[in-house]
Amino acid sequence: MHCGRRYGQRVSVLGLSAPAQMRTEAALDCFGPAAFRLPEPFLPIEDIAASMASNPSPPWH
Repeated sequence: MHCGRRYGQRVSVLGLSAPAQMRTEAALDCFGPAAFRLPEPFLPIEDIAASMASNPSPPWH
């Protein structure tokens, strides 16, 4: 099911900062990317924003 989206369409993404207790190794084991079998590591949104401010290319590429 694609909900009307097609390849090439633009999307908006909202990123929110997580509190320190949600960034611990134990917490990320429960609900971090690996808990959903995603290969990408957890990246704090502050680091992504800082990286994009100086280099518009996403840090995960």
